Amino acid sequence: MARRAKQRDLTFYLLKPQIVDFISAISDRDGVESFPLGAPQGLPFEGLLLVDRQRVTPPWWREFLRGAAPDIPNISNSSTAAVLMVRTAGRIFAVTFGYGRNLLALDAFERDFGLRVALNVIDPDTLRSVDARTFEELTVMTRSQTSRASALENFRISRAEDILKAVTGTPRDRALGTRITGADAVKLTFAPELNRLAEKSEALLIAHGSDNYKERFAFIDQIRSVRDPEKVKQLEAEVIDRLNSRDFGSLHLAPPEAVDLQDVDMFVYAAKSNERFSDLDVHHYCEIAGAKEVTVESLRRSKVGVTYRGADEPHFRWSAYDCLVAEIQEPGRNFVLSGGTWYEIASEFSVHVGNRAADRVRRAVPLPDAREDENELQYNTRASLEGDFHLLDRKLVVPPGARSSIEFCDLLTSDRKLVHVKRRSRSSTLSHLFSQGVVSAEAFLRDGDFRRALVEKLNEEGLTAAAALVPGDQPLPREWEIVFAVIGGSNANWPRSLPFFSQLNFNIAADRLAGPGYNVSLTHIPVRDAKAAQ
Repeated sequence: MARRAKQRDLTFYLLKPQIVDFISAISDRDGVESFPLGAPQGLPFEGLLLVDRQRVTPPWWREFLRGAAPDIPNISNSSTAAVLMVRTAGRIFAVTFGYGRNLLALDAFERDFGLRVALNVIDPDTLRSVDARTFEELTVMTRSQTSRASALENFRISRAEDILKAVTGTPRDRALGTRITGADAVKLTFAPELNRLAEKSEALLIAHGSDNYKERFAFIDQIRSVRDPEKVKQLEAEVIDRLNSRDFGSLHLAPPEAVDLQDVDMFVYAAKSNERFSDLDVHHYCEIAGAKEVTVESLRRSKVGVTYRGADEPHFRWSAYDCLVAEIQEPGRNFVLSGGTWYEIASEFSVHVGNRAADRVRRAVPLPDAREDENELQYNTRASLEGDFHLLDRKLVVPPGARSSIEFCDLLTSDRKLVHVKRRSRSSTLSHLFSQGVVSAEAFLRDGDFRRALVEKLNEEGLTAAAALVPGDQPLPREWEIVFAVIGGSNANWPRSLPFFSQLNFNIAADRLAGPGYNVSLTHIPVRDAKAAQ
Protein backbone atom coordinates (compact mmCIF):
# COMPACT_ATOMS: atom_id res chain seq x y z
CA MET A 1 0.00 0.00 0.00
CA ALA A 2 1.47 3.33 -1.09
CA ARG A 3 2.30 5.69 1.73
CA ARG A 4 0.19 8.82 1.68
CA ALA A 5 2.21 12.02 1.18
CA LYS A 6 2.34 14.18 4.30
CA GLN A 7 0.58 17.51 4.15
CA ARG A 8 2.47 20.70 4.92
CA ASP A 9 1.72 24.41 5.16
CA LEU A 10 3.43 26.39 2.38
CA THR A 11 3.26 30.18 2.09
CA PHE A 12 3.16 31.84 -1.35
CA TYR A 13 3.76 35.54 -2.05
CA LEU A 14 3.13 37.02 -5.50
CA LEU A 15 5.83 39.53 -6.40
CA LYS A 16 4.84 42.78 -8.08
CA PRO A 17 4.99 42.81 -11.92
CA GLN A 18 7.95 45.20 -11.94
CA ILE A 19 10.07 42.63 -10.07
CA VAL A 20 11.64 40.81 -13.00
CA ASP A 21 14.73 39.29 -11.38
CA PHE A 22 14.84 37.15 -8.28
CA ILE A 23 17.50 38.86 -6.22
CA SER A 24 15.96 42.37 -6.35
CA ALA A 25 13.11 41.14 -4.13
CA ILE A 26 15.53 40.44 -1.27
CA SER A 27 15.90 43.21 1.31
CA ASP A 28 19.19 42.22 2.95
CA ARG A 29 21.62 40.00 1.05
CA ASP A 30 24.27 39.90 3.79
CA GLY A 31 24.89 36.28 4.70
CA VAL A 32 22.30 34.97 2.20
CA GLU A 33 23.44 32.09 -0.01
CA SER A 34 21.76 31.52 -3.37
CA PHE A 35 21.27 28.31 -5.36
CA PRO A 36 19.96 28.54 -8.96
CA LEU A 37 17.29 25.98 -9.80
CA GLY A 38 15.87 24.77 -13.06
CA ALA A 39 16.47 22.17 -15.74
CA PRO A 40 19.86 21.00 -14.34
CA GLN A 41 18.03 19.94 -11.18
CA GLY A 42 15.24 18.29 -13.18
CA LEU A 43 12.73 21.05 -12.39
CA PRO A 44 10.19 22.31 -14.95
CA PHE A 45 10.61 25.95 -13.89
CA GLU A 46 13.29 28.58 -13.42
CA GLY A 47 13.92 29.38 -9.78
CA LEU A 48 16.33 30.52 -7.13
CA LEU A 49 16.68 29.23 -3.58
CA LEU A 50 17.95 31.77 -1.04
CA VAL A 51 18.99 30.58 2.40
CA ASP A 52 19.97 32.91 5.24
CA ARG A 53 22.64 31.92 7.69
CA GLN A 54 21.39 30.43 10.93
CA ARG A 55 21.14 33.07 13.63
CA VAL A 56 21.87 31.98 17.20
CA THR A 57 21.05 34.29 20.11
CA PRO A 58 20.80 33.63 23.86
CA PRO A 59 17.40 34.09 25.50
CA TRP A 60 17.30 37.14 27.78
CA TRP A 61 16.47 35.02 30.80
CA ARG A 62 19.73 33.03 30.61
CA GLU A 63 21.81 35.78 32.24
CA PHE A 64 18.88 36.83 34.42
CA LEU A 65 18.78 33.37 36.05
CA ARG A 66 22.54 32.90 36.28
CA GLY A 67 22.59 35.04 39.41
CA ALA A 68 20.80 32.22 41.19
CA ALA A 69 22.08 29.29 39.11
CA PRO A 70 25.64 30.06 37.85
CA ASP A 71 25.98 26.63 36.25
CA ILE A 72 23.01 27.05 33.91
CA PRO A 73 24.11 25.82 30.45
CA ASN A 74 24.70 28.19 27.52
CA ILE A 75 21.22 27.76 26.08
CA SER A 76 20.55 29.61 22.81
CA ASN A 77 17.67 30.17 20.42
CA SER A 78 18.19 29.68 16.70
CA SER A 79 16.23 30.89 13.71
CA THR A 80 16.39 29.86 10.06
CA ALA A 81 15.04 31.46 6.90
CA ALA A 82 14.76 30.51 3.24
CA VAL A 83 12.92 31.73 0.16
CA LEU A 84 12.27 29.71 -3.00
CA MET A 85 11.65 31.96 -6.01
CA VAL A 86 9.53 30.39 -8.75
CA ARG A 87 9.00 31.96 -12.19
CA THR A 88 5.79 30.89 -13.94
CA ALA A 89 3.10 32.39 -16.19
CA GLY A 90 5.17 35.56 -16.56
CA ARG A 91 5.25 36.27 -12.79
CA ILE A 92 7.50 35.43 -9.86
CA PHE A 93 6.29 33.73 -6.70
CA ALA A 94 8.19 33.61 -3.42
CA VAL A 95 7.61 30.51 -1.28
CA THR A 96 8.91 31.21 2.22
CA PHE A 97 10.24 28.87 4.90
CA GLY A 98 10.96 29.65 8.56
CA TYR A 99 11.52 33.40 8.86
CA GLY A 100 11.80 33.69 5.09
CA ARG A 101 9.35 36.56 4.90
CA ASN A 102 11.93 38.75 6.66
CA LEU A 103 14.23 38.31 3.66
CA LEU A 104 11.71 39.87 1.26
CA ALA A 105 11.74 43.60 0.59
CA LEU A 106 8.63 45.11 2.18
CA ASP A 107 7.40 46.60 -1.10
CA ALA A 108 8.24 43.62 -3.31
CA PHE A 109 4.98 41.67 -3.10
CA GLU A 110 1.33 42.26 -3.97
CA ARG A 111 -0.85 43.32 -1.06
CA ASP A 112 -4.06 41.35 -0.44
CA PHE A 113 -3.04 38.75 -3.04
CA GLY A 114 -3.81 35.92 -0.65
CA LEU A 115 -7.11 37.41 0.50
CA ARG A 116 -8.44 37.65 -3.05
CA VAL A 117 -7.31 34.10 -3.83
CA ALA A 118 -8.91 32.72 -0.66
CA LEU A 119 -12.24 34.51 -1.19
CA ASN A 120 -12.38 33.17 -4.75
CA VAL A 121 -11.62 29.52 -3.94
CA ILE A 122 -12.97 29.09 -0.43
CA ASP A 123 -16.23 27.35 0.39
CA PRO A 124 -18.02 30.33 2.05
CA ASP A 125 -19.66 28.07 4.61
CA THR A 126 -16.35 26.64 5.84
CA LEU A 127 -14.71 29.75 7.33
CA ARG A 128 -12.72 29.09 10.49
CA SER A 129 -11.05 32.46 11.10
CA VAL A 130 -11.59 36.04 9.92
CA ASP A 131 -9.34 39.08 10.46
CA ALA A 132 -10.81 42.52 9.87
CA ARG A 133 -9.90 46.13 10.49
CA THR A 134 -12.06 49.10 11.39
CA PHE A 135 -10.71 52.54 10.60
CA GLU A 136 -10.70 55.05 13.44
CA GLU A 137 -7.93 57.05 15.09
CA LEU A 138 -6.95 53.75 16.68
CA THR A 139 -7.22 51.14 13.98
CA VAL A 140 -9.17 48.26 15.49
CA MET A 141 -7.88 44.86 14.45
CA THR A 142 -10.15 41.91 15.17
CA ARG A 143 -9.60 38.18 14.80
CA SER A 144 -12.71 36.03 15.07
CA GLN A 145 -12.52 32.26 15.21
CA THR A 146 -15.10 29.51 15.42
CA SER A 147 -14.88 26.04 16.87
CA ARG A 148 -16.14 24.58 13.60
CA ALA A 149 -16.51 25.61 9.98
CA SER A 150 -19.09 28.36 9.61
CA ALA A 151 -20.44 31.11 7.33
CA LEU A 152 -19.34 34.75 7.54
CA GLU A 153 -22.64 35.71 9.17
CA ASN A 154 -21.57 33.86 12.32
CA PHE A 155 -18.48 36.03 12.78
CA ARG A 156 -18.55 39.41 14.48
CA ILE A 157 -17.87 41.25 11.25
CA SER A 158 -19.77 44.28 10.02
CA ARG A 159 -20.19 44.30 6.25
CA ALA A 160 -20.66 48.07 6.48
CA GLU A 161 -17.63 49.19 8.48
CA ASP A 162 -15.04 46.40 8.47
CA ILE A 163 -12.49 45.56 5.80
CA LEU A 164 -11.54 41.91 5.56
CA LYS A 165 -7.78 41.44 5.88
CA ALA A 166 -7.48 37.66 6.20
CA VAL A 167 -9.68 34.57 6.08
CA THR A 168 -9.13 30.89 6.75
CA GLY A 169 -11.32 28.13 5.38
CA THR A 170 -11.59 25.10 3.13
CA PRO A 171 -11.22 25.34 -0.67
CA ARG A 172 -14.14 24.11 -2.76
CA ASP A 173 -11.67 22.10 -4.83
CA ARG A 174 -9.76 19.89 -2.39
CA ALA A 175 -7.18 19.23 -5.11
CA LEU A 176 -5.90 22.75 -4.45
CA GLY A 177 -5.47 22.07 -0.74
CA THR A 178 -7.31 21.06 2.40
CA ARG A 179 -7.08 24.48 4.07
CA ILE A 180 -6.24 27.98 2.89
CA THR A 181 -5.46 31.21 4.72
CA GLY A 182 -5.38 34.33 2.61
CA ALA A 183 -3.96 37.74 3.56
CA ASP A 184 -1.04 39.32 1.71
CA ALA A 185 0.21 35.79 1.16
CA VAL A 186 -1.52 32.47 0.56
CA LYS A 187 -0.88 29.87 3.24
CA LEU A 188 -1.95 26.58 1.73
CA THR A 189 -2.15 23.14 3.35
CA PHE A 190 -1.40 20.35 0.84
CA ALA A 191 1.08 17.58 0.09
CA PRO A 192 3.83 19.56 -1.69
CA GLU A 193 5.98 18.27 -4.52
CA LEU A 194 8.95 20.40 -5.50
CA ASN A 195 8.59 19.79 -9.23
CA ARG A 196 4.93 20.89 -9.12
CA LEU A 197 5.34 24.20 -7.27
CA ALA A 198 5.10 26.18 -10.51
CA GLU A 199 1.86 24.37 -11.33
CA LYS A 200 0.46 25.22 -7.86
CA SER A 201 1.62 28.83 -8.19
CA GLU A 202 -0.10 29.19 -11.55
CA ALA A 203 -3.34 27.83 -10.08
CA LEU A 204 -3.17 30.51 -7.39
CA LEU A 205 -2.56 33.18 -10.03
CA ILE A 206 -5.64 32.08 -11.96
CA ALA A 207 -7.68 32.15 -8.74
CA HIS A 208 -6.43 35.68 -8.05
CA GLY A 209 -7.95 36.90 -11.33
CA SER A 210 -11.36 35.31 -10.72
CA ASP A 211 -14.46 37.17 -9.54
CA ASN A 212 -16.14 34.23 -7.77
CA TYR A 213 -15.91 36.25 -4.54
CA LYS A 214 -18.76 38.51 -5.71
CA GLU A 215 -21.28 35.74 -5.06
CA ARG A 216 -20.94 36.01 -1.24
CA PHE A 217 -18.29 38.66 -0.58
CA ALA A 218 -19.23 41.44 -3.02
CA PHE A 219 -19.35 43.93 -0.13
CA ILE A 220 -15.54 44.08 -0.11
CA ASP A 221 -15.80 46.26 -3.25
CA GLN A 222 -17.43 49.01 -1.18
CA ILE A 223 -13.86 49.81 -0.20
CA ARG A 224 -11.42 48.94 -2.98
CA SER A 225 -7.70 49.37 -3.50
CA VAL A 226 -6.40 52.21 -5.65
CA ARG A 227 -4.50 50.80 -8.65
CA ASP A 228 -3.65 54.03 -10.52
CA PRO A 229 0.04 54.80 -9.76
CA GLU A 230 -0.41 58.51 -10.50
CA LYS A 231 -3.33 58.76 -8.08
CA VAL A 232 -1.30 56.97 -5.43
CA LYS A 233 1.53 59.46 -5.91
CA GLN A 234 -0.92 62.36 -5.54
CA LEU A 235 -2.36 60.93 -2.31
CA GLU A 236 1.11 60.21 -0.95
CA ALA A 237 2.17 63.81 -1.65
CA GLU A 238 -0.77 65.06 0.41
CA VAL A 239 0.13 62.76 3.31
CA ILE A 240 3.78 63.86 3.20
CA ASP A 241 2.70 67.52 3.33
CA ARG A 242 0.60 66.79 6.41
CA LEU A 243 3.38 64.87 8.14
CA ASN A 244 5.99 67.57 7.53
CA SER A 245 3.61 70.31 8.68
CA ARG A 246 2.76 68.15 11.73
CA ASP A 247 -0.93 68.15 10.80
CA PHE A 248 -1.87 64.84 12.42
CA GLY A 249 -5.65 65.29 12.46
CA SER A 250 -6.29 62.46 10.00
CA LEU A 251 -3.05 60.49 10.44
CA HIS A 252 -1.89 57.85 12.89
CA LEU A 253 0.21 54.69 13.14
CA ALA A 254 -1.10 51.20 13.80
CA PRO A 255 0.14 47.63 13.22
CA PRO A 256 -0.93 46.64 9.69
CA GLU A 257 -1.95 43.16 10.81
CA ALA A 258 -3.41 41.51 13.88
CA VAL A 259 -0.74 40.95 16.52
CA ASP A 260 -1.03 38.89 19.66
CA LEU A 261 -0.56 41.53 22.34
CA GLN A 262 -0.07 38.81 24.92
CA ASP A 263 3.18 37.92 23.15
CA VAL A 264 4.22 41.42 22.05
CA ASP A 265 6.02 43.38 24.75
CA MET A 266 6.92 46.72 23.14
CA PHE A 267 7.13 48.47 19.77
CA VAL A 268 10.40 49.76 18.36
CA TYR A 269 11.55 52.00 15.50
CA ALA A 270 14.77 50.99 13.76
CA ALA A 271 15.94 54.63 13.75
CA LYS A 272 16.09 54.44 17.56
CA SER A 273 16.24 50.74 18.24
CA ASN A 274 17.42 51.31 21.80
CA GLU A 275 14.09 52.92 22.75
CA ARG A 276 10.88 51.01 23.37
CA PHE A 277 7.31 52.26 23.09
CA SER A 278 4.11 50.78 24.47
CA ASP A 279 2.15 51.98 21.41
CA LEU A 280 2.81 53.15 17.90
CA ASP A 281 2.35 56.89 17.63
CA VAL A 282 2.83 59.24 14.67
CA HIS A 283 4.06 61.96 17.06
CA HIS A 284 6.84 59.65 18.29
CA TYR A 285 7.78 58.76 14.74
CA CYS A 286 8.12 62.40 13.68
CA GLU A 287 10.05 63.25 16.86
CA ILE A 288 12.52 60.50 15.96
CA ALA A 289 12.77 61.90 12.42
CA GLY A 290 13.66 65.26 14.02
CA ALA A 291 14.36 68.06 11.56
CA LYS A 292 14.66 65.62 8.66
CA GLU A 293 11.99 65.92 6.01
CA VAL A 294 9.71 62.91 5.86
CA THR A 295 9.41 61.39 2.38
CA VAL A 296 7.65 58.37 0.94
CA GLU A 297 11.05 56.75 0.51
CA SER A 298 12.00 57.37 4.15
CA LEU A 299 8.66 55.91 5.29
CA ARG A 300 9.30 52.80 3.22
CA ARG A 301 12.89 52.49 4.48
CA SER A 302 12.01 53.08 8.13
CA LYS A 303 11.36 49.77 9.80
CA VAL A 304 8.97 49.22 12.67
CA GLY A 305 9.08 46.16 14.84
CA VAL A 306 8.21 44.53 18.11
CA THR A 307 9.94 42.86 20.98
CA TYR A 308 8.35 39.71 22.29
CA ARG A 309 7.87 38.88 25.93
CA GLY A 310 10.88 36.96 27.13
CA ALA A 311 13.30 38.45 24.59
CA ASP A 312 14.87 41.85 24.05
CA GLU A 313 15.90 41.43 20.41
CA PRO A 314 13.61 43.49 18.12
CA HIS A 315 11.88 41.81 15.20
CA PHE A 316 11.29 44.37 12.45
CA ARG A 317 8.08 43.26 10.78
CA TRP A 318 6.83 46.31 8.86
CA SER A 319 7.82 49.59 7.29
CA ALA A 320 6.54 52.88 8.70
CA TYR A 321 4.60 53.25 5.46
CA ASP A 322 2.79 49.97 6.17
CA CYS A 323 1.85 51.24 9.64
CA LEU A 324 0.60 54.65 8.51
CA VAL A 325 -3.17 55.14 8.45
CA ALA A 326 -4.56 58.21 6.70
CA GLU A 327 -7.88 59.52 5.41
CA ILE A 328 -8.02 62.07 2.60
CA GLN A 329 -11.27 63.57 1.41
CA GLU A 330 -11.75 65.01 -2.06
CA PRO A 331 -14.99 66.30 -3.59
CA GLY A 332 -17.14 63.22 -4.00
CA ARG A 333 -14.29 60.84 -3.14
CA ASN A 334 -12.75 59.42 0.02
CA PHE A 335 -9.42 57.63 0.28
CA VAL A 336 -7.90 55.63 3.11
CA LEU A 337 -4.32 54.43 3.48
CA SER A 338 -3.99 51.31 5.58
CA GLY A 339 -1.54 48.42 5.66
CA GLY A 340 0.57 50.00 2.93
CA THR A 341 -2.38 50.08 0.50
CA TRP A 342 -4.58 52.96 -0.61
CA TYR A 343 -8.32 52.29 -0.68
CA GLU A 344 -11.10 54.31 -2.26
CA ILE A 345 -14.52 54.30 -0.72
CA ALA A 346 -17.01 53.45 -3.47
CA SER A 347 -18.74 56.71 -4.39
CA GLU A 348 -22.24 55.25 -4.15
CA PHE A 349 -21.42 53.81 -0.74
CA SER A 350 -19.96 57.13 0.42
CA VAL A 351 -23.03 59.03 -0.81
CA HIS A 352 -25.36 56.48 0.78
CA VAL A 353 -23.60 56.79 4.14
CA GLY A 354 -23.63 60.60 3.97
CA ASN A 355 -27.31 60.71 3.01
CA ARG A 356 -28.32 58.40 5.84
CA ALA A 357 -26.44 60.54 8.35
CA ALA A 358 -27.98 63.71 6.91
CA ASP A 359 -31.49 62.26 7.26
CA ARG A 360 -31.10 62.31 11.03
CA VAL A 361 -29.71 65.85 11.29
CA ARG A 362 -31.95 68.25 13.16
CA ARG A 363 -31.78 70.80 15.96
CA ALA A 364 -33.58 68.55 18.41
CA VAL A 365 -32.85 70.81 21.39
CA PRO A 366 -32.07 74.57 21.66
CA LEU A 367 -28.36 74.25 22.31
CA PRO A 368 -26.31 77.48 22.36
CA ASP A 369 -23.32 78.05 20.11
CA ALA A 370 -19.98 77.05 21.60
CA ARG A 371 -17.06 79.36 22.31
CA GLU A 372 -13.53 78.81 21.13
CA ASP A 373 -12.06 78.80 24.62
CA GLU A 374 -14.50 76.28 26.12
CA ASN A 375 -13.88 72.62 26.83
CA GLU A 376 -16.81 70.20 26.86
CA LEU A 377 -17.52 70.53 30.59
CA GLN A 378 -17.48 74.32 30.40
CA TYR A 379 -19.83 74.25 27.42
CA ASN A 380 -22.23 71.81 29.05
CA THR A 381 -22.26 73.84 32.26
CA ARG A 382 -23.07 77.07 30.39
CA ALA A 383 -25.71 75.31 28.27
CA SER A 384 -27.42 74.03 31.43
CA LEU A 385 -27.51 77.56 32.88
CA GLU A 386 -28.78 79.17 29.70
CA GLY A 387 -31.38 76.54 28.79
CA ASP A 388 -33.72 73.94 30.24
CA PHE A 389 -31.09 71.24 30.78
CA HIS A 390 -30.07 69.07 33.71
CA LEU A 391 -26.26 68.91 33.84
CA LEU A 392 -25.22 65.25 34.06
CA ASP A 393 -21.73 65.59 32.56
CA ARG A 394 -19.26 63.39 34.48
CA LYS A 395 -21.99 61.97 36.72
CA LEU A 396 -20.72 58.40 36.41
CA VAL A 397 -22.73 55.39 37.48
CA VAL A 398 -21.34 51.94 38.27
CA PRO A 399 -24.18 49.39 38.34
CA PRO A 400 -23.78 46.39 40.67
CA GLY A 401 -21.53 43.80 39.05
CA ALA A 402 -20.41 46.17 36.25
CA ARG A 403 -16.74 46.39 35.30
CA SER A 404 -16.78 50.04 34.29
CA SER A 405 -18.74 53.23 34.89
CA ILE A 406 -21.39 54.59 32.53
CA GLU A 407 -22.20 58.23 31.85
CA PHE A 408 -25.95 58.46 31.26
CA CYS A 409 -25.61 61.63 29.15
CA ASP A 410 -24.12 65.11 29.30
CA LEU A 411 -27.39 67.04 29.28
CA LEU A 412 -30.91 65.80 30.05
CA THR A 413 -34.06 67.69 29.06
CA SER A 414 -37.40 67.59 30.84
CA ASP A 415 -39.01 66.13 27.71
CA ARG A 416 -36.72 63.07 27.84
CA LYS A 417 -33.90 63.88 25.47
CA LEU A 418 -30.47 62.44 26.30
CA VAL A 419 -27.87 64.79 24.84
CA HIS A 420 -24.31 63.54 24.32
CA VAL A 421 -21.84 66.33 23.49
CA LYS A 422 -18.36 66.02 21.98
CA ARG A 423 -15.99 68.53 20.46
CA ARG A 424 -14.88 67.39 17.05
CA SER A 425 -11.21 66.48 16.74
CA ARG A 426 -10.40 63.07 15.30
CA SER A 427 -12.66 60.40 13.92
CA SER A 428 -12.20 58.14 16.94
CA THR A 429 -13.31 60.90 19.30
CA LEU A 430 -16.69 60.89 17.56
CA SER A 431 -16.75 57.10 17.45
CA HIS A 432 -16.37 57.17 21.22
CA LEU A 433 -19.31 59.59 21.39
CA PHE A 434 -21.58 57.25 19.43
CA SER A 435 -20.44 54.21 21.39
CA GLN A 436 -21.10 56.04 24.66
CA GLY A 437 -24.64 56.83 23.56
CA VAL A 438 -25.35 53.22 22.61
CA VAL A 439 -23.96 51.77 25.87
CA SER A 440 -25.93 54.25 27.98
CA ALA A 441 -29.22 53.76 26.14
CA GLU A 442 -28.99 49.97 26.17
CA ALA A 443 -28.16 49.88 29.89
CA PHE A 444 -31.04 52.29 30.58
CA LEU A 445 -33.47 50.07 28.66
CA ARG A 446 -32.43 46.63 29.87
CA ASP A 447 -30.71 47.02 33.25
CA GLY A 448 -32.92 47.75 36.26
CA ASP A 449 -29.81 47.87 38.48
CA PHE A 450 -28.41 50.64 36.30
CA ARG A 451 -31.61 52.69 36.57
CA ARG A 452 -31.70 52.31 40.35
CA ALA A 453 -28.01 53.23 40.67
CA LEU A 454 -28.62 56.22 38.37
CA VAL A 455 -31.49 57.51 40.50
CA GLU A 456 -29.38 57.11 43.63
CA LYS A 457 -26.48 58.99 42.05
CA LEU A 458 -28.64 61.86 40.81
CA ASN A 459 -30.32 62.28 44.20
CA GLU A 460 -26.89 62.31 45.90
CA GLU A 461 -25.85 65.11 43.52
CA GLY A 462 -29.00 67.13 44.31
CA LEU A 463 -30.42 66.51 40.83
CA THR A 464 -33.79 65.38 42.12
CA ALA A 465 -35.74 66.72 39.13
CA ALA A 466 -33.54 64.69 36.78
CA ALA A 467 -33.87 61.62 39.01
CA ALA A 468 -37.66 61.94 38.83
CA LEU A 469 -37.50 61.45 35.03
CA VAL A 470 -35.97 57.98 35.40
CA PRO A 471 -38.71 55.32 35.52
CA GLY A 472 -38.55 52.44 37.93
CA ASP A 473 -39.90 50.06 35.31
CA GLN A 474 -38.45 49.53 31.85
CA PRO A 475 -38.76 52.75 29.84
CA LEU A 476 -40.62 53.01 26.54
CA PRO A 477 -37.89 53.85 23.99
CA ARG A 478 -40.28 55.77 21.72
CA GLU A 479 -40.71 58.32 24.53
CA TRP A 480 -36.97 59.07 24.57
CA GLU A 481 -34.58 60.63 22.07
CA ILE A 482 -30.82 60.14 21.87
CA VAL A 483 -29.18 63.34 20.64
CA PHE A 484 -25.56 63.36 19.44
CA ALA A 485 -24.24 66.94 19.41
CA VAL A 486 -20.91 67.67 17.72
CA ILE A 487 -19.10 70.91 18.55
CA GLY A 488 -17.07 72.52 15.77
CA GLY A 489 -16.22 71.77 12.19
CA SER A 490 -17.52 73.50 9.12
CA ASN A 491 -21.24 74.08 8.91
CA ALA A 492 -21.01 73.78 5.14
CA ASN A 493 -22.14 70.41 3.79
CA TRP A 494 -22.59 69.09 7.31
CA PRO A 495 -22.57 66.21 8.28
CA ARG A 496 -20.87 65.09 5.06
CA SER A 497 -17.87 67.20 6.07
CA LEU A 498 -17.31 64.82 8.98
CA PRO A 499 -14.72 62.07 8.47
CA PHE A 500 -16.28 59.27 6.47
CA PHE A 501 -15.89 56.70 9.22
CA SER A 502 -17.49 59.09 11.71
CA GLN A 503 -20.54 59.23 9.46
CA LEU A 504 -20.50 55.46 9.10
CA ASN A 505 -20.15 54.87 12.85
CA PHE A 506 -23.02 57.26 13.54
CA ASN A 507 -25.28 55.34 11.14
CA ILE A 508 -24.41 52.05 12.79
CA ALA A 509 -25.08 53.48 16.25
CA ALA A 510 -28.33 55.07 15.09
CA ASP A 511 -29.57 51.80 13.56
CA ARG A 512 -28.76 49.95 16.76
CA LEU A 513 -30.65 52.49 18.85
CA ALA A 514 -33.61 52.69 16.47
CA GLY A 515 -34.03 48.91 16.66
CA PRO A 516 -35.76 48.93 20.08
CA GLY A 517 -37.59 52.17 19.20
CA TYR A 518 -35.40 55.09 20.34
CA ASN A 519 -35.57 58.36 18.41
CA VAL A 520 -32.09 59.39 17.26
CA SER A 521 -30.79 62.72 15.96
CA LEU A 522 -27.50 64.39 15.04
CA THR A 523 -26.88 68.07 15.82
CA HIS A 524 -24.12 70.47 14.84
CA ILE A 525 -23.00 73.10 17.36
CA PRO A 526 -21.18 76.01 15.67
CA VAL A 527 -18.22 77.66 17.41
CA ARG A 528 -18.03 81.45 17.62
CA ASP A 529 -15.10 83.59 18.65
CA ALA A 530 -14.70 84.04 22.40
CA LYS A 531 -14.56 87.85 22.11
CA ALA A 532 -17.71 87.97 20.03
CA ALA A 533 -19.52 85.96 22.69
CA GLN A 534 -18.84 88.60 25.37
